[in-house]
Amino acid sequence: MQARRLKYALAVMMNGHLANPLWHSSLVRRQRRGRAIREAAVKYLAPYAHAACDLVPDPVLHDEPRRIFTLWMQGQAQAPPLVKACLESIRRHACCEVVVLDGKSLFEWISLPPSILEKWKSGRMKAAHFADICRIELLYRYGGVWMDATDYLSAPLPEWLWEQDFFVYRSGDTLRGAYAFIQNCFIRGAKGAYLLKVWREAVFAYWAHEDKAVDYFVHQLLFGFAVSGNSRAADLFASMPQYGQDPTHRLWHSAADTPYDARLFAEICQGALFQKTDYKSPSARSPRPGSMADHLLRPSLRRLFLFAAYDAKGAVSETDLYYLRALKPYGEIRFVADHSLSDGEQEKLKGLVVSLQAEHHGEYDFGSYKRALEGVDLKAYDVIYLLNDSVIGPLSDLGYELGRLERSGADAFGLAWHPSRSRAHLQSWFIGLTPSVFLSDWFAHFIHSIRPVPDKSAVCELYEIGLSRKLEKHAATVYAPYTLKGKSIYDQPLRLFRRGFPFVKKASFTRHGGNMGAELSRVVERMDPLLRQAVVSDYERLHGEGSLRILLSRNPLRMLWRYLRYVKKKILGKR
Repeated sequence: MQARRLKYALAVMMNGHLANPLWHSSLVRRQRRGRAIREAAVKYLAPYAHAACDLVPDPVLHDEPRRIFTLWMQGQAQAPPLVKACLESIRRHACCEVVVLDGKSLFEWISLPPSILEKWKSGRMKAAHFADICRIELLYRYGGVWMDATDYLSAPLPEWLWEQDFFVYRSGDTLRGAYAFIQNCFIRGAKGAYLLKVWREAVFAYWAHEDKAVDYFVHQLLFGFAVSGNSRAADLFASMPQYGQDPTHRLWHSAADTPYDARLFAEICQGALFQKTDYKSPSARSPRPGSMADHLLRPSLRRLFLFAAYDAKGAVSETDLYYLRALKPYGEIRFVADHSLSDGEQEKLKGLVVSLQAEHHGEYDFGSYKRALEGVDLKAYDVIYLLNDSVIGPLSDLGYELGRLERSGADAFGLAWHPSRSRAHLQSWFIGLTPSVFLSDWFAHFIHSIRPVPDKSAVCELYEIGLSRKLEKHAATVYAPYTLKGKSIYDQPLRLFRRGFPFVKKASFTRHGGNMGAELSRVVERMDPLLRQAVVSDYERLHGEGSLRILLSRNPLRMLWRYLRYVKKKILGKR
């Protein structure tokens, strides 16, 4: 035994390391090392070939209850956050019984040969290899699907999977363990499936004679070895749907630390039946705020966006549509316009919003928020947002902004805090409220007390500042990542953009008679092309063809002319 193991180790060392040129890429070197391990493993595992040959098939039962099995030996209560998030995702999307086993309940379902139990309890068999054996035994006895506790499920398992007697992902070309033939963190097996029987017998034969795993992926290698030596098993495996494992690792191993993007997250998850994660990785222990990993670890929040809109010409603006499309992946949108909309304009919102109201009410954005809440069961949501279309954006990742606001732990939060000594407040164009606020009696009284007011200054005093005063009075905690003094949100668009501020105020485009044009031009040219196109469309619809080009000009003479015109109007009292 020792001589065989030494021969295996020497073969791997010589062919996989010493004869593996350093000037090749890491991928090429990993693939060569994998081939060396596989070739050496085939020779090492040859004595166990007889165990998987000429096995009599068992009856395969297709009417077994649909179950998903998974295991966390220490129990769910002791599981790390990532494991809990994965288990929650499995329960949420399973559409069948989910059996989460631990070190005690496991043995209520299966029994194993005493020699295997002794090697595991003595520490000669690693916990991972013991779990490998348990999953094969569970599926062989009961049928179902095995999922590791670190598998993240984003959608129900498809019907075609349950119709298979056996399914596993093939090992890919680029990831660690590519030489292992199959991936075993996700297995579909019908009760009594022949491929499960072949695998089980090969594994039992190995551990009946071995005290340690010759390779971390020994059980996957045993499966490949057993299938290659059994013609019936080889035919069954060849008829199985063939998918490589690389897409199952894309989320965690390629995108975990990237900023969360709902569309990309969905695209990645749709590429495989599940996504494999790693609870020991830095991304799990200390996720980057606003990242894909951070989103996965946080419970899925039920968000409601109340979107207040106004357009001088009674349209749905292109910049509003861009904003709404950015919001849609994150929650439900209720849209209220303070003006009427034609059928054609309303058609633009189809598929973006869950409700639409469009009539003049004269109560500004807070009146729209009030109307958007009519008939809503607020208990169905974890957070509601008060948003209006006085801004253009988002200019950066919206998922990141939502994540850091919701992670703050505050009762109410917004993007911008106005620090006026006597009138400090959250700016009302982007405010988030948690249940401690929006389910309170005082908030219900506040929102239903909104009435028509003469102008915007009255809205600001009574409702924008008024809401912050109510929050303070009722000891609600408040958070905002940006503190914006005076009129800086209007007068410093370029400075705020460089700080990462995710929106620009529409009023900046008309501020001081258009005198912000030079700054705005630098912001607009850095926008997403679709947003830039929307800005051009809206501005020229409201102010005439070619007007935005004139506004954004950095020609010194034109900038001087804009400024003098503004000064003239200011002196004459016309702004």
